[in-house]
Amino acid sequence: MYKYNATLKLSDGSTFKGFGAGFMQNTGEKEIVFHTNNVGIVQVVTDPCNAGQIIVQTFPMIGDIINAHSEVESDDYVASGYILKTLNHFTKNQCKVEFDEFLKSKGIPCITGIDTRALTNKIRESTVKITGKIIFDNPTTFALARNLMGKLSQFTIGEGPINVALVNLGMKNSTKNILLKYATLNVFNADVDYNKIMAVKPQAIVISEGPGTPSSQKLAINLVKANLATKVPVPMLGLGLGANILALGHGFKVVRLPVGHHGNQAIRKISTGKIYQVASNSNMTVSQKSITHAAKISYQNICDNSIVGLNYKKSKSMGFDFFAQNQADSDCLSFIWDEFFGGIN
Repeated sequence: MYKYNATLKLSDGSTFKGFGAGFMQNTGEKEIVFHTNNVGIVQVVTDPCNAGQIIVQTFPMIGDIINAHSEVESDDYVASGYILKTLNHFTKNQCKVEFDEFLKSKGIPCITGIDTRALTNKIRESTVKITGKIIFDNPTTFALARNLMGKLSQFTIGEGPINVALVNLGMKNSTKNILLKYATLNVFNADVDYNKIMAVKPQAIVISEGPGTPSSQKLAINLVKANLATKVPVPMLGLGLGANILALGHGFKVVRLPVGHHGNQAIRKISTGKIYQVASNSNMTVSQKSITHAAKISYQNICDNSIVGLNYKKSKSMGFDFFAQNQADSDCLSFIWDEFFGGIN
């Protein structure tokens, strides 16, 4: 079944032998993270938050993709590589798109036949970030040009009742679709300044999820600070990466998690004690010691008690670092969106 050999080479010198699949182009040195999802795999590999990372899939068998293109989160932001134990092959009568073909179409290199349990344990037990690269014995001879950071011009979409300025750091399609239920979106690049934002007279500012580290988004952090410096700040909503940017703009400290949250996670709503099963994709969290009276913790991860949600008093802003497990479950967390947009005049 497998025609080509491939090797995963880690930064500590260890190697894992396997077989090539997907778009067989050698990767550069990338951070390696593990994901615990057993559904929504197409969303995982096309999630903008995974751009620049190589994903280890902990679920042992992947391949039955029923409706791949409807689950794509982004065409411009994709994972740098994908690692799994077993890649199943199905006939076209059983599924609309074979996952191997889907990976090729998106330019995502894949290595299969790997002991993913051993690799996951290595990542979990490491005290430093694990990086590595996928090397193919017979790599594809051409490169796929892809701009991971994207270059979107300013534009407006939707006809919702609330006028929102959206700072797009790598927004997922599912996030866009949810926002359009509530708002008209004035979409801006990451390099937008505060005056351009205010020129559209927003009732709210949304800072999206995306790849990279929060501290590197200096312009977005400065935008938060500029908004907070006004007499009546515009309410802000930070999602994923945007949630940590919101915290940094308030002067809080963001630290690296010992083990990143990638895949299924359980969180607790502090005000009610209720537990929710969500998806997460983050290596960072807000340091609890740095939080002042300006904010209140709204959600915590129940496994490590890290902060995944904050409410800010002065600006009536919110940040949360989690999402619905897949697009079909997005309504399960609609109360969070209702809480934020319901408080906007």
